[in-house]
Amino acid sequence: MLYGGIEAGGTKMICAVGNEKGEILERVSIPTKSPEDTVPAMIDFFKGKEIAALGIGCFGPIDLNKKSKTYGYITSTPKLAWRDYDFVGAFEKALGVPVGFDTDVNGSLLGEITWGCAKDKTNALYITIGTGIGGGVMSNGQLLHGMLHPELGHIRLQPAPGDKYQGKCPYHGICFEGMASGPAIEERWGDKAYNLADKKEVWELESYYIAQALSNFIVTLSPEIIILGGGVMNQEHLFPLIRKKTLDQLGGYIKTKELEDIDNYIVPASLGGDQGIMGAIKLAMEAYQSETSSDTAAGRSSKNKLIQTILDYIDNNLYNKVQLNEVAEALELSPAYLSVLFKKTTGVGFSEYIYTKKIEKAKEMLLSRDMKIYEVAEALGFESAYYFSKVFKKVDGHSPREYIQKNIG
Repeated sequence: MLYGGIEAGGTKMICAVGNEKGEILERVSIPTKSPEDTVPAMIDFFKGKEIAALGIGCFGPIDLNKKSKTYGYITSTPKLAWRDYDFVGAFEKALGVPVGFDTDVNGSLLGEITWGCAKDKTNALYITIGTGIGGGVMSNGQLLHGMLHPELGHIRLQPAPGDKYQGKCPYHGICFEGMASGPAIEERWGDKAYNLADKKEVWELESYYIAQALSNFIVTLSPEIIILGGGVMNQEHLFPLIRKKTLDQLGGYIKTKELEDIDNYIVPASLGGDQGIMGAIKLAMEAYQSETSSDTAAGRSSKNKLIQTILDYIDNNLYNKVQLNEVAEALELSPAYLSVLFKKTTGVGFSEYIYTKKIEKAKEMLLSRDMKIYEVAEALGFESAYYFSKVFKKVDGHSPREYIQKNIG
């Protein structure tokens, strides 16, 4: 079985097809421009690939609350073109397959837990340190969410003794990202991290801030392993410095077998840079499993009740202009979810069903001889008699006038 994966980043979108072993069989990198420019190319890549489901690990902030009207949206991102964009909905509508969705860092962690260095762990932490800093958390075998999702890059830090730098983060200044991200290194030292490899003072200070953050995460999240990825962590000489300083900052308060084996506790990412896209494949696998497991008698009963509620709503509002977004809002559903579920359950599209029901009602009204065509069109919420006639002919094969002549004479 084939699965699709998307590692959605601010500069590029990696789209791939893989299998249940985590093997990437095909991939493409598409520059991140506007949704209008980028998403159609991504959809085109997946069309015809016969994927069973799609997984997306996405830059954020994103809405992961499945009960929310904006589930699957990219929300308050500084990338203005993508703000309040229904990312999941775009692919559900275009591909008609289950879509798994999570943060990019949770996706990377999921890749490492499934196929990498954390696959025997149920409590793990993945931190990426690059253009920004973010973290994915697994606690008791579950990826950690909440009212949004963890933003580990924005915990506040104490400046190192003598450090007067006020931080790069426009929101918090002296936070983990503000003090230790790639742009912070460049602003502080006047050059990019990869050009500063031989500057000992750069990495002494960088490791101080990373270790401070990790010691905070250790006492709050208690991970069994910490994985560090991202461009800054390509400076592998950082690892011994971070490990030593983390133990120093913990001050001997916590004693565990993991900390005694610190070299195998704080480790680099192990999947050759593919942890993100492999995690997206795993998200797809989980989405497919969730969809098929819900297709039990109980699951079908629940969905059928929901569809019946929707059909009743449509019947009760035939004389109004019934729209997908309106019904979704009334039932507190995502429009994309409602659209896919409706077609999968009824076998017809949402709009097609509404027009069919309206034309059935229109026929009754026309045969009553009490109403003219334009009056029927107006009563059923059509914007004009001309548009009503077009829809009538599409559904019935005859114009309203032809229908009257055929049935009344």
